[in-house]
Parts: sequence; C-alpha cells; structure tokens
Amino acid sequence: MKAKSIIVSAFSTLVLMSSVNQSNYNSIGQASNLFGVDYLNEAKEGNYFISPLSISTAMAMTYAGAKEETAQEFEKVMHFTSSEGDFHEHNGMSQRKLKDNLSDVQWNLANRLWGFGPSPFEQEFLEINSKYYNAPIEFGASESTINAWVDKQTQNKIKDLIPPGTITEDTRLILTNAVYFKGDWKYEFKKKDTKKKEFFAPKKPVKVEMMFQKGGFGYAETMDYQAIRLPYKGDKQSMIVFLPKGGLNKVEKELSNDEIKGLLRRPKANVNVHFPKFKLEYKELLNTYLVKMGMPRSFGGGANFSGIMTAEPIWIDQVIHKSFIEVGEEGTEAAAATAVVMTTESMSRSKRENIEFNVNKPFLFFIMDDISESILFMGKLETPPEKK
Repeated sequence: MKAKSIIVSAFSTLVLMSSVNQSNYNSIGQASNLFGVDYLNEAKEGNYFISPLSISTAMAMTYAGAKEETAQEFEKVMHFTSSEGDFHEHNGMSQRKLKDNLSDVQWNLANRLWGFGPSPFEQEFLEINSKYYNAPIEFGASESTINAWVDKQTQNKIKDLIPPGTITEDTRLILTNAVYFKGDWKYEFKKKDTKKKEFFAPKKPVKVEMMFQKGGFGYAETMDYQAIRLPYKGDKQSMIVFLPKGGLNKVEKELSNDEIKGLLRRPKANVNVHFPKFKLEYKELLNTYLVKMGMPRSFGGGANFSGIMTAEPIWIDQVIHKSFIEVGEEGTEAAAATAVVMTTESMSRSKRENIEFNVNKPFLFFIMDDISESILFMGKLETPPEKK
C-alpha cells in the first residue's frame, strides 16, 4: 500500500486540566530546554534562531499518535517521557502555566490541525490534541490558508511557512504551531547612546548600531565566557547572553541547561553593557538533524503512527521551522513556527566594579521565562547585517 503524507506544522496554544501534580509539570516542561541544548551543542556554523518550545510542541502533538519504536525515538530525541503519568496532560499544564507567567509581555501560542484525504483519523489522537493543546482539526485547507493563519497568529512576522507544492495528493495531516513574543526591556537603552561600532564577525568586521547602558545586572564569569541577564518589564522574562572570551565553538559544545538557567539567579554586578541592535530571520528543514539525533524510523516506511490513522501507513516527510527576531533600544520582538511534514565550569560572581560587557563579537542568547525556567527562543549571532 502506498504511504501517504502528514504535514505537521508547529503552532501551539494550550488549554489544560489543573488536576496535575505541580512537580511533574515542571520536569516535563524542561523537555524543550533539553532539546534546545542538544541543538546548541551541535555547534552549527553561522547565524541561527529557533524556538525549542515551538519545535517541542509540534513534535509533542505528533507524538500523540506514535507507537512502539517510533514513540521511543520521540522519547530519546525530544526528551519526552510518560514515566511521571500522562505526558500530554502534564505538558499541557506546563504550557498553560507558562501563559500565566507571560502576562506582562505580548504573548501568543496557537495550535491547529489540518486534515486531508479520505482516511479517518483516530479519535483518541484528535481528542488529545483538542483537549491538551487546544488544536482543533480543519479539513481541506490550502497552503495559502494555513500560511495566512500562521501569519495572523505571529503578528505578520512568520510568512509562507508552508512552501508551494508541499501539500500533495499524499498529504494527510498538517499540525501547526506558532509562538509570538514582544517584551520591553525593564531598563531601556537610550537611543542617544546608540553608536555605530565594529562587530568582529568571523570573516571581517561589520558596522552595527551598538546600544549602551550601565547598571546592575545579573552577571557571571568563567574562564570561557562572560554572561549577563537582561530583564524584560515585569521581571518574569529575560534575555540571557553568553559572550565567549575565546572561540565560541567551545562554549556551544559544553554549555548545559543548568548553566543557562543558573543565570536567572545570579546576583547583580555593576556592568557597562554594549549590545548590538539586530534583526534576524531564519528557516531550517530539521529532517537531517532529527535523523542524526536518533529518529530515522520516524522519517521512513518503518514508522508506526497508527495512533493517528490505521487505514494508511504514514511517516514524517519534513519538519520545517521558521523564526524572526528584532532587538532594539525598547525591547525584543520574536516569533517562530515549526512544520513537520510526514509521508503515507561552575559560574562565579565577579567582585569587580564597572565590568565591561562588550558584545562586539559572536555570541549566544536565550529568551527565557524566569518562573518556569523555560527557553522560549535561542540563537547565535555570528554576522549581523551591516549598517552602512
């Protein structure tokens, strides 16, 4: 029997049950962090910007229909586990709590399933996505309809997530997830202090608009890097920036989830902050990465997604992720969407005063929800667009 395709495009808003043990949802909520750190440790070349939360949500919605060895691949690569009870219930509660935490910034998570073809879907799969991910299913949509929906949910920042020709006669399902964030800095950079400076990119220096301010910020320093916490208004979310002292590659490969989260609790130091304004758009087909990390079965004819449908064999054909970020004096605007296409040293406080934190070379950054310690977005800027 010819295999049909499912397109799973990530987009998430969660409606959860509240009768879940508090400690369980915190640990399950860290699955996206662990995925993000795995991605970071691969030390990709060039700029990138992803939302581990968006990717994890899309894959969790897909995981609801995975069985046997296919489900085990999701558990290994995505760090999903059902050992603490119902994964989807806990995952849903985690994201509902996250929405509450983000009340001081502009925030949106939204999910939708799009069905195609004559074969029926398993009712339990549809119920899990509807109940825990607030993802109803709509039938027969076009690529333009899906893209318009993602565009709307991300405040017009993520356009054309689904490329032309993606939906074919073999397509059976698209799961969409999109995330939008806009936060103002707790301590804004003054525009009068922004100056054109050199940023020492790998190939050659480029001109950037370098912002500046000085004040008390959470700060850490090791032999390998300096790191700072820049809070957003409400002081519940922040950007964590890691600035290597030498090469960035070593920091990428060795940085851990605990180190990243540890910056949320660092005591303040007096810091002179030099930070570039930048805008970055990024798109990646995640197939190769996911197969390399341990999901070959999910992308081939041996996949078992019988929890989605039993009438036809299906597997993942593509996982598409697209994102946007703009950082300026007032704050940060970021958005991301993901699409999965399927076929039938310890940180120590520096005691120095007036520490220089000059981000004039490649760096790593993480937009965090401080309360849940979740990585919402993460990226690397090696070469910013040059300002003439």
